[in-house]
Order: sequence, then structure tokens, then C-alpha cells
Amino acid sequence: MLERYSSKDMREIWSLRRKYETWIKVEIAYLQALSEAGKVPVEAFEAIRDNVKTDPDRIARIEEETQHDLDACMEDARLSLDEAGLGQYRNLIHAFGLTSYDTEDPALVLIMNDAFIRILTAVDRLEAALSNKAREHKWTLMIGNTHGRHAEPTTLGHFFLVQVEAVRRSRTRILDVMKNELRAAKMSGAIGNYTGMDPRIADRALKILCLEPAKVETQITQRDRIATALYTLAVTAGTMEQIARMYWEQMRSEVCGLQEYRKPRQRGSSVMAYKVNPITMEQIQGLARVMREYAQVACANISTPDFRAIEQSGPERIILPDATSLIEYMANKLAFHVENLVVFPDRLRANFDDAQGVWALQEVRQALMDAGVSHEEAYRFAQECGFECASQRRRLYDVLKEKVLPGTHRFAHECIFEELYESFFDPWRRIKDGINELFDRAGLTDTPREPPTV
Repeated sequence: MLERYSSKDMREIWSLRRKYETWIKVEIAYLQALSEAGKVPVEAFEAIRDNVKTDPDRIARIEEETQHDLDACMEDARLSLDEAGLGQYRNLIHAFGLTSYDTEDPALVLIMNDAFIRILTAVDRLEAALSNKAREHKWTLMIGNTHGRHAEPTTLGHFFLVQVEAVRRSRTRILDVMKNELRAAKMSGAIGNYTGMDPRIADRALKILCLEPAKVETQITQRDRIATALYTLAVTAGTMEQIARMYWEQMRSEVCGLQEYRKPRQRGSSVMAYKVNPITMEQIQGLARVMREYAQVACANISTPDFRAIEQSGPERIILPDATSLIEYMANKLAFHVENLVVFPDRLRANFDDAQGVWALQEVRQALMDAGVSHEEAYRFAQECGFECASQRRRLYDVLKEKVLPGTHRFAHECIFEELYESFFDPWRRIKDGINELFDRAGLTDTPREPPTV
């Protein structure tokens, strides 16, 4: 885990100490289930529960000899009982049919749930920041682009609202993973068929840990669950990547509708002092690529030969701490920049005006057809007017006043009632009802129903 991209809390969740303590927690749950079934004296279970300790430094020294971290941890636990004068109970540690992944897999599920709770908190912060920006800019007029070209009027609030809903979908997927993929665990022996174990006791131990017993497994829980979890995080990263890309496009010098927050002494370039670079938006886009690769590795880990091999073990030690840490970092970093985003409404309006009103051509063309002009003639005429507006930097309103319809001696505006013609160039009439509908659907009903200019 790179400290640059991980929070202190997430580093603690994935620390060796936390891992060892969680392994012991699983062992204690199994001993509790055994004691409830009368297989282990209650006083033995309670003595172990209250006195067993873990020492990461000693575990590291033992592992140097055993080359097996789980065994090293269990031997450390036994030694801690010896030191507490409870050596008579040392053989109860990691016994009664338990294999390594009967301890490690339930512990991994518990740790991943803790990590996903952190992720969920960060995603909630991002959703709240976007919702607030949507409310604030519900009626901030802008031109919507498609394919990098002017398309239709909309508002910056709509722009943010699209991102709100995308983040909400990610939140739902994360919750689904926590409910369906990070709930089941196995405790069923060396090849998963409960050899030397009582299934009811094993299931009870998992229930003590608030986990569900996986139905049918090998020595490990099947890795499609973890792959699903990592792909969910990769999709979440993709959503953040899209948000960052949308902002980046608005931060270009020739657009400049938005600007990334910068600290007073922050530098955009080591040589070009005037640069205000969208470095975080670019960082988010780059880190999303890493998240996709982690998901690819998790998918490759699904394929485990026979009843157990360890191909997935090494990669998981890297990708699970890194992926969960990285997505939390991305969500919090993006949320901070949304909260502090600099918006230039006047520049957004200037960009809107730069479209020269070509967005009105859709209604003009329909009105011409309603007046008897053929579909083909109306389309060709609208296209010609639009191209002239772009090439000559002239307003559509003025161009239409001068253009004669093909095959006629009539001006375009003469084919349409003057009052209706004028209304085509009112963007609020065109989009107000739709914007209100979108905000209602998103549940942001605590917003003004009318644009400020109405």
C-alpha cells in the first residue's frame, strides 16, 4: 500500500496486526462454538479468549523458519498462552479439523467488510457534494455538447445531476456486494467436505462472526465473490473517471466554465507560472486505469485448480489492500474538489451564446414542416443555416431573417407565426419543465421551480 494513496484508517484495516488479530478472532469463535457443543470446556475457551495475544514481531521471526504465516501466528498464540501460565490449553489453538483457510477466509471477509464500510462513507461524501452542487446550479445556463460540438441548452445542475445518479448506482452496487458477496465464508476443512469437523459447529462459529456459511466450497471460498467485489470497485472508479473527464473538458482554456480548487501557493507548472492545471482530474482518470487492472487480476484468481492451490494468495495480498485503499482515496479526493469547485457562470453563459442559437433549429425545422415544407427541404435548409452560423459567427436569429426557403420566395420566419418564432430562442421555455422533472426524479425537490430570470 502506498501511503500517498491510502488513509491512516485503511492502512490500519489492512495492517499485519489487524490481520493476525482477526485470525485469532476467528479461532476464538470456533472455540466458542465447540464449548457450546460441549467439545471444549467452557473454562478453557474463556481462558484462551481472555489471555491469547499476538506479537507481529515474533510472528515474523517464526515465519522465517516455518515459511507459513498462519502457522506462525498460531504458534505465537500458543506461546502467549504459555507465557500466561495456560500452557495446558495450547493444543486447543487451530485444532479440531481447522485448516488454514478456515481461519483466513472468514477473517478476510471481515476485513474486507471493514474496508467497504470506509469506501461507502467516502462514496456517500461524494454523492452529497454532487447533490449540493446540483441544487446550487439548477438554473445555471450552459450549452450541452455532444461529440465535442454544441448541441442543446441545459443547466450546470443537470450536468451535476447525471453524476449524482451515477454515484448512487455505484453505492447500490457496493451495498449489494456487501450483502451478497462479502457475507458468506467457509469453515469446512482441508478440501471443503468437513473432514474431522462437525458442520453444525463450524456453521455456529461463522454465525458468531455474523457471517453466513458458504454452501459448497473447496479448501477456499470460490474467488468469483472477490472478483465481483473488485469489478464493482472498478466500475465505481470508472464513474469517477467520467466525472473527472467531464470536469477536465470544462476546465480547458477555451471553455473555462469550471476550475479546479488550488491552494494559494500551489503551482501548475515548474516553468509556466500562469498555468492552473486540473491535476486532480487527471490523477483520478489515471488511477481508474489501475483499478481496472486490479479487477482483471481478481478475475484471473477465480481459476483455482483442484481443491486448492495458492496462485491467488500472493496477488490478493497486493490487490485487496491497494484496491480498497485507492477507491476510498479517489472518492474522498474527488469529493473535496467537488465541494470546492470553482464555477464561472458568466463564462458558461458566454459559451452558451457562442453557439449562436443553433439549438433553436430543431423547433424551427418542425415548424416549417408544420407549415407545409417537406421534411427533406426543411432539414437541408436548417443544416445550411446552422453551418452559416458556425462559419460566419452569426446568430441564427439574424440568419433566418435573411434566408429564403428553397423553391419559394418566402423568408423562413414568414412561414411561422412571429410570436412562435420569437419563442424558439427562449432557452428557459425549452428546458424548464424537463429540468424540473429530472430534479424531481432524483429526489432533489428542495430546489426553486423557476429559473431566476423568469
